[in-house]
Amino acid sequence: MRPLMAEAYRGLAEGVAPIVVAPTGYGKTMASPEMAERAVKEGLAGGLIHIAPLRSLVRKIYEAAFKARGGGYQFHSPASLEPDRKSPYLLKTLVAVSLDSYLWTLYRIPVVEAASIERGLSEGHYYPAAASIFTSVNVFDEAHIFLGETGDQGLVVESVKAAVRLLAAAKTPLVIETATMPRSILNGIARLVERQGMEPRVYTLPCIARSLNLENDGLEYRGVDDREWLDGASRIHWTTLYREEWTGRVFNEIISDARKGKVLVVLNTVSRAVEIYKELVERTVGEGMRITLIHGRLSAGDRASAEDSLGFDGEGHIVVATPLVEAGVDVNSTAVYTEVAPAENLVQRAGRACRRGRALGSCMENGGKVVIVGGEGDATIYSTEAVRASLDAVKSMSGNIDWRYPCGESSYISLLIRSEANTTHTTYIAKGRRIYENLFAAYLSSDGRPSALLSVLDNTELCSLLRTGVMVEVLVDNRDSVTVDLYWALRNAESVLETHGRAPTLVLIDPESGSVLAESRAENLWRLWKSMGRWTGCRRLLSALYRDLHRAARDREIGSRVSWALKAKKGVYKRGLGLGV
Repeated sequence: MRPLMAEAYRGLAEGVAPIVVAPTGYGKTMASPEMAERAVKEGLAGGLIHIAPLRSLVRKIYEAAFKARGGGYQFHSPASLEPDRKSPYLLKTLVAVSLDSYLWTLYRIPVVEAASIERGLSEGHYYPAAASIFTSVNVFDEAHIFLGETGDQGLVVESVKAAVRLLAAAKTPLVIETATMPRSILNGIARLVERQGMEPRVYTLPCIARSLNLENDGLEYRGVDDREWLDGASRIHWTTLYREEWTGRVFNEIISDARKGKVLVVLNTVSRAVEIYKELVERTVGEGMRITLIHGRLSAGDRASAEDSLGFDGEGHIVVATPLVEAGVDVNSTAVYTEVAPAENLVQRAGRACRRGRALGSCMENGGKVVIVGGEGDATIYSTEAVRASLDAVKSMSGNIDWRYPCGESSYISLLIRSEANTTHTTYIAKGRRIYENLFAAYLSSDGRPSALLSVLDNTELCSLLRTGVMVEVLVDNRDSVTVDLYWALRNAESVLETHGRAPTLVLIDPESGSVLAESRAENLWRLWKSMGRWTGCRRLLSALYRDLHRAARDREIGSRVSWALKAKKGVYKRGLGLGV
């Protein structure tokens, strides 16, 4: 473990809740296996549960760090990495789990039993999982992603806060890790832990502590020097440019930079990413340029192939991606071109550059490069206020930004502070939604049954513990699927989904092998959607879908423990491009 992580572990052993604030690429995630080993050996805990916001990140953590240590993983998907290493009740000594699977399990609805619990056929088997959760070190990785402030992040924050309250009140070993969490949110989480009688302590580099004014905020903190890491980070000279539009000049710059190394291009939406990808392909015909597209509507198979190609760090490689690259994808480029976004997102995107090996060597010799493209009108998925504050902060620093080194007036920390000064983090403190945190906390501290939680969700704007929508799998062939929002799938059903007797086709899947068991019709789901459309609450849609699933399993004499997916229309999925593009 790096010095900062080693010191955080010592704090954990003392009974405090470490909040680790460290730069992107510092080594926070890779410290978990050693933490688990030491915690078990020293009797601090029975294991470690590493909670990541994205399934793609869980996959990456498992493959890179946990698999060789005998660890397991858990996320909900028809396609499993290695079925025997899956840990649906989080019982393995070392396990990486997606935030959604973790929260549903903590809230007494293990995802493997969600369908039967939803239909009232079972109350589930929560207590074995609870025993593991409360006797393990719980590590919340990339916490800035789910403790953010835009869109559904503003909803998930309430369920996470309620979970943190429960864990802290039970004195469960707890670690929160972040690279770019805004100071106000950092402060709020520390106070939340403190109110439950557990001491929070921030562990960070001394210069970050000074920049964030932790002492003035009254936060207990430890500044841990890591001169070796800082010396390496300070050796990169960064060039930061701003362009108002994606003009021919910008495309020519991207291609020119790609001839010298790998270039990452980040767009805010799938449609924009596909559009820019096609433009780059057209402009590089005959050049032998490798161009990789990666976004959330690729199938698991195409996504894996795209991620495999990211390992190529030589010249002539352009990677076009959406914001999922900020945490769930390992890119190692020499230059980053990014659509406008809030400051914390820009820092995460820039953090994909100059990470190691050939790219790092090139950056140390020739410098790293970040180009920000667009204006407030390109905010799309983000608030205009946050994007405006971000652009104002970039311009106020005259492009003199060190995207890796966290110390000084030109550091990325300074960029975050300047941007936050002009932004109100309204979602985190929104009074209208704080009621959800209290509802969830009351449920978790009671002996309420899962049906009580489902009733709460049925009568609020929440569809789940994480978002106002619900994610479902769409099968594009017998072994490959795409994860999409259910509302999106139904809105685009005529062009995207295969129908079975006019209703979308529902596929029943063996959760262990991933093989298709049967096909049926999602009649109740479709009837409800056609009658009410976008005004239909997602809990009602799910209830209708589960009735279809139960009927299909009963008619075909299939057990209740099955996975399921909707089925894509033949030919609608474009290999390498995605679904509905």
